[in-house]
Amino acid sequence: MEFQVKRNDLLQELTLAMGVVEKKRTIPILANVLLDVADQYLAITATDQELLIRCGCAIQSSDSGAITVPSSKLFEIVRLMPEAELLFRVHDNNWVEIRCGNSNFKIAGLPKDNYPEVPQYVDQRLSLSSVVLKEMIQRTIFAITQEESRYTLNGALLVLSGGLIRMVTTDGHRLAYVERAVDIEVGAGETRLLIPKKTLSELLKLMDQQLSVEMGRDERNLFFRVGARELVSHTLAGQFPNYEMVLPRDNQKIMLCNTALLGDAVKRAAIMAEEKNRPVKFILTRNHLEMVAATADQGESREQMEVEYEDQEITIVLNAHYVTDFLACVKTEKVSFAFKDEETQVLLRPDKEQDYDYQYVIMPMSI
Repeated sequence: MEFQVKRNDLLQELTLAMGVVEKKRTIPILANVLLDVADQYLAITATDQELLIRCGCAIQSSDSGAITVPSSKLFEIVRLMPEAELLFRVHDNNWVEIRCGNSNFKIAGLPKDNYPEVPQYVDQRLSLSSVVLKEMIQRTIFAITQEESRYTLNGALLVLSGGLIRMVTTDGHRLAYVERAVDIEVGAGETRLLIPKKTLSELLKLMDQQLSVEMGRDERNLFFRVGARELVSHTLAGQFPNYEMVLPRDNQKIMLCNTALLGDAVKRAAIMAEEKNRPVKFILTRNHLEMVAATADQGESREQMEVEYEDQEITIVLNAHYVTDFLACVKTEKVSFAFKDEETQVLLRPDKEQDYDYQYVIMPMSI
């Protein structure tokens, strides 16, 4: 088998594939990518057995066939090549020769027969706006837990129902919720999907504002297609927590403040906070916010700013990282903080946002 491919075209697709390749190398062939040639097209497949990507690019070839090649070596070779045509030649002993100008490489490949079976894309699927889905992922993905043992929290809950799309994530200390009206038909009832964090991260890389995202599922897998590229992901099993119980309903003390100014002030205050949880004390009085952080052996910081607040004084301790994660993805000039008391979760929202219902909940800390 022999084919020619443009270096830049191949590098773009390999970069996407490298995000999915098995990193732990528990099964040797999962460190390889599958190269499949047919009809002047090179299909590239990578998988870690939980997530699979299929992408590819146009080539020049009169052959067809398939081989698997070590992904890291192939990526480094292609990355360091000049912008030119690369010649691939697969020999009978599964060695792959790569030529470009004065450069010549030979890599030991493995036959396709040893590679995991690729799930077939389902026929029944719905189409979502990539702009909407990308925005929703970016507003929630940071609140997914880092603890692998909390299996059902290792992804996002996606709910489609009654012309609405909703995404929710939580790590047990905070919760991100975003909802938007959409014009899609999902049939009767409610569709609920648990999408792993890695799947969301790789999906973000595929999405383009000019393309829609096709989505389908079978008993075990979720299927996403963006243009010619596909992701196939296992679903997360189990029951996502009842997020509606976490969203505050009676937080009546409202603070309104400038998004950018607050973000900068919290970052400065957090410099002197303890590194593990970054606790910052928020002290609210009439139209005034003071933020205080301290570390016993290093010192303290104090930040003050004017805000819109007319209620009783309140002091509450929040994780600075949790606050700045939210502020970083807010696009409105102002944000609101809704409090009940010093021990009840705080509700953060963008001010006067039209298209999305975005709610972010942070549990207070005790220090």
